Amino acid sequence: MKFFEVAPNLSMTQHAITIRPLCFSGKTFAKLPADLQAAIIKAGKEAGAYGRQIESGEDSIKLDALEKAGKLKRIAFTDRAKMQSLVDPVMATYAKEIGADAIHAKILAIK
Repeated sequence: MKFFEVAPNLSMTQHAITIRPLCFSGKTFAKLPADLQAAIIKAGKEAGAYGRQIESGEDSIKLDALEKAGKLKRIAFTDRAKMQSLVDPVMATYAKEIGADAIHAKILAIK
């Protein structure tokens, strides 16, 4: 697996996400007045949404440029539902194995 080699074909599976946690000390947060706590929570939500927007927009711009330059070909992936059905039991087993059943159930409930 030579990840350093760039391949001309990109399969659009949409299976990966990037998580960028924003962390703050609970002790420090608890010491702040309520108005500052509310401001931090609001700013964090806004910053997260903005970051996702910028990242996905930049991604599209770069992929479009590579495709127009003839250096990339996007391959449509049409079996996402099948892939998900194959992954679901593995995810459930792993969640149970690490004691994350409740978290896994909450994630599934978001859909």
